[in-house]
Amino acid sequence: GGGYIQPKGKQVIVRTSGRLQSLGEIGGIPVKLDVRGKPVPLSAVADVHEGYAQRMGGATYDGEEAVLGMVIMLSGANSRQVALDAEQALRTAPLPPEVEVKLLYSRSFLVNATLKTVAKSLAEGAALVVSVLLLILGNVRAALFVSLAIPLSMLFGAVGMRWMGVSASLMSLGAIDFGLLVDGAVVMIENALRRLEEHEGELSPRDRLVLFLDAAVEVAQPVTLGLLIIMLVYLPILSLEGIEGKLYHPMAVTVLMALGASLLVALLLMPVLAYLFLRTPKSGVPGETLAFRALRETYRAILDASLKRPALALAPALVLFVAALFVYRGMGADFMPPLDEGDFVVNLTRAPDIGVDAALDMQRKSDRVIAGFQEVESVFSRLGTSESGTDPMGIPYSDTFVILKKDYSQWPAVENGRRRTKAELYRAFKEALEKETPGQEISENQPIEMRFMEILEGSRADVTLRIYGKELPVLIELMEKAISVLEKIPGTEEVEMDALTALRKSPVLSARPNYAAIARYGLDIQRVNRLLETAMAGKEVGSFYEQQWRFPIVLRVEEVHREDIETIKSLPLGMDGGSIPLHKVADFQITDEVTTIAHDYSQRYAAVAVFLSGRDIASYVEEARRAIDRELKLPEGYGIRWGGQFKNLERARARFAVIVPAVLLAILVILWRAFGTLRQALLVYIAIPLAMTGGVFALAFRGIPLSVSASIGFIALMGIAILNGMVLVTFFNQLRAKGLSPGEAAREGALVRLRPVAMTALVASLGFVPMALNTGIGAEVQKPLATVVIGGLVTATLLTLVVLPVVYKWAGAGKRKTVEKLESEPE
Repeated sequence: GGGYIQPKGKQVIVRTSGRLQSLGEIGGIPVKLDVRGKPVPLSAVADVHEGYAQRMGGATYDGEEAVLGMVIMLSGANSRQVALDAEQALRTAPLPPEVEVKLLYSRSFLVNATLKTVAKSLAEGAALVVSVLLLILGNVRAALFVSLAIPLSMLFGAVGMRWMGVSASLMSLGAIDFGLLVDGAVVMIENALRRLEEHEGELSPRDRLVLFLDAAVEVAQPVTLGLLIIMLVYLPILSLEGIEGKLYHPMAVTVLMALGASLLVALLLMPVLAYLFLRTPKSGVPGETLAFRALRETYRAILDASLKRPALALAPALVLFVAALFVYRGMGADFMPPLDEGDFVVNLTRAPDIGVDAALDMQRKSDRVIAGFQEVESVFSRLGTSESGTDPMGIPYSDTFVILKKDYSQWPAVENGRRRTKAELYRAFKEALEKETPGQEISENQPIEMRFMEILEGSRADVTLRIYGKELPVLIELMEKAISVLEKIPGTEEVEMDALTALRKSPVLSARPNYAAIARYGLDIQRVNRLLETAMAGKEVGSFYEQQWRFPIVLRVEEVHREDIETIKSLPLGMDGGSIPLHKVADFQITDEVTTIAHDYSQRYAAVAVFLSGRDIASYVEEARRAIDRELKLPEGYGIRWGGQFKNLERARARFAVIVPAVLLAILVILWRAFGTLRQALLVYIAIPLAMTGGVFALAFRGIPLSVSASIGFIALMGIAILNGMVLVTFFNQLRAKGLSPGEAAREGALVRLRPVAMTALVASLGFVPMALNTGIGAEVQKPLATVVIGGLVTATLLTLVVLPVVYKWAGAGKRKTVEKLESEPE
């Protein structure tokens, strides 16, 4: 601008206004004067028209080229709400009549489907828990009181989720077990009911108050410590890092909030409800159901035999534990169970020298092949790099999004009335593509899973092998050898150079300057470089505005001439007195060169991507490591590193190797302080290996590999198993304080505490049954955790009820300190 002037006391801004308003104005700009002194307009020496930037990618929809837009969510936003808002904005957007907009993919479907799966599992779990309470307690009021712990705990948990900024999702709600929430209430109400059943006739208000107060105090310590220990085992989950931390932190927060509420409900509300509403049975006979009386008689026979002959209880437990160790050592391991998103991404990789037009033609044909399957709702794809550059890829790479029909009944039957599974459908896609559009490498992925892997690991593969070194030819040679080795390992679905970080050679037209010729013509290398840059890539020389939109004015060679190598060689290079063709000062040749070089830890690397099928990651990498070490001889200064999902698994394992021993030590210290002797603390500890045994066998029986989800199941199982052990040992000690021998205390205590122990185990395990058996979208993530808890509680309950009394009788002489402590407490 030119500042301002002040004529007649008013401020007036001075500026030039040379904004171009039309293509005609641009073409009319004079570039020089002719011999007659008249200006020569730009349009006389150049063609001025609307054009487009050199495209680096494209998009298709159902086999035809299209414009593809993508909505990217801000970090920390609610994905479901963002998706719904974006859909609403798209429906109400003012568009010209000739423009058609279609919503191709929305994350809201997956979010809603997983929430539906979680809600179904929670509802079924609640129904099972209430049914078991009615069946075993035989008292409708008592069962309803215990059931109140579910909505009250969930309400408090929801408040905590809101306070901590945790949204309702598969991970935050998927691990909540209603049986776990009622465990404390079960023990409290069952003990009150048992004490009430021991008295015949009506009780005075004061006697009722004393009875229910004593009943509450009697089990307050094991209930409090048991639930606190369960909460303690969930705390280390908050220390997880990386993707596993992001996934499981919401779960830990929700469970901790709900368990804290369930503890308050058990200690403060249950005794009050029992005092106000529970009544003594009219007949004076204990109100046990017929089913539970049969269970008690069977258990009495087994317990008596085990107390007389301890080997009957200890030998099977020891054999099962040793067998579980062998099974555990042979189990595979994955980072996370695969979450079925309901849709596909078929990743296609083509020849490195393919052009945009040829790639789009091949992509359209591939889209039509996939769209021909009746299971497919729609197909859209993107290849190369978009204008926004949010997903930079080379032209040879494309992501084909396959949206499947969500109504499974619409899928055609292929044989014997059976419909294809998703895995079978992908194999059918692959076979059809290999037949109809050969020359492509094909791999499978899912929309959200692919995005996570790209962001977190820089690769979409299950396993990646990175080879580090200096020389590019050596890296490429080693990478090709590694691919040939990995292809032979069982479980390899597809192995290829990593699409995102591959060292691929592409044809390059190189202009090598002839410095002697440049000096002879009185030129410099910068002038040669500027000519090639301006003529081929284009140089921005100004701007053109249309309303609020800015468009660059670019000077370059016309498109038809840019594709001809001879024209490029003959580009006129200006010099004093005229011009010379470019090939006079540069030598041209087409060579294959590495065009993309990836770096990590300040080192060059080549990457191999491995996609697995029917095999766990841990065992595959173990075998692959041996094969690579045996057959791939690395020169000095070169190294390898395994990554992908395996890297996440290794990080999670390292974290669990620290937090699990820490949790076990903390539990031991708490038990030691609670019972006063290390021997009794270790006695309760018996429940942990007995529980782990069942968890391992359950995973092996269902063919589920170890994973982060299963590991968290084992962590939760430790706390649940400890609760039952504490209930038993605490009551044994109370009976010892009344003068019973260790054997008598163990027998009487086990029979009396059979009902609360059986109930807590049953409701906790049955609460997980729907999660273990559900087949809806998102159920895969819940299955390992639920399977571990169910299997572990089965063995923990059966063996603890038999093994713990036997070991207590044997170790009874060492508990005098605890008994004296109980005797010294006031009545």
